[in-house]
Amino acid sequence: MGKKQSIVILIVSIAIGVLYFLSPQFIHEPLREEARTVGIQEILKNPRKEEEEKVISPFSDSLADLIPKEPVKIVDSVKAPSAETSPAKKMILHSVPFAVQAPFGLWSEPVFQSGCEEASIMMAMAWASGKGKITPEESQRDIWNMSEFEKKNYGFYLDSSTQDTVMWAKAYFDYQEIYWMGGVSIQDIIDELYKGNLVATALNGQILDNPYYNPPGPLEHMLVIIGYDPERDEFITNDPGTKRGANFRYQSDVLFRAIQDYPSGHEEPITKIEKNIIVVKK
Repeated sequence: MGKKQSIVILIVSIAIGVLYFLSPQFIHEPLREEARTVGIQEILKNPRKEEEEKVISPFSDSLADLIPKEPVKIVDSVKAPSAETSPAKKMILHSVPFAVQAPFGLWSEPVFQSGCEEASIMMAMAWASGKGKITPEESQRDIWNMSEFEKKNYGFYLDSSTQDTVMWAKAYFDYQEIYWMGGVSIQDIIDELYKGNLVATALNGQILDNPYYNPPGPLEHMLVIIGYDPERDEFITNDPGTKRGANFRYQSDVLFRAIQDYPSGHEEPITKIEKNIIVVKK
């Protein structure tokens, strides 16, 4: 072979090698698609970078924004019950001994005819002390004694406002867990009952429309609220104005409408409607 022919063969061989090296099949197939956007060297260093970049929010600056600063809390998918779906409260009823303000029917005697405040406080104090029953003899004696105590120390005994009733009841029984609350709502009364307390309140008995009152009923009256029935929306009371007053029920709106404090004395003018109550705690 001549020298000229050898040179031609060498050039052809080199050309064939170059063409083979530049062939697309020479590049590894999985890297070829990624090489189009980020380059072979970067993908070899971090082969998952393109996959990670796909989940970055357009509002994030880097992958660090996706890493929680604190451990992720697992939240139960079951929703907590709302106020609408929460179970309603059950009926509350305190066990309170009952006493009528005229235990032997002496309604013509002013002390007993106007003894509703004394009878109400007597029932509440029997409950507070854990007493189970009030006999007619005890009731008559204690109502009389309380009236005499009021007359001697305060100058009144027939009608007694809620504030004055708290004052003499604390002194007479030497018991301090008796409180006055003014300007209350129906819910305030219900709340006190569910707290485990009793509520005594002054009211216009004529609004109550109790069938056992001597018509038209007392204008100044007091009773003890001892419970509440949410299903029937009724207050349960011990009403000393009738011998049938034990656990006597009134619709909550009717009783609340009747609440009306009155001044101490005897049939003093009522110049404004005040929704005041007495709270007795154990």
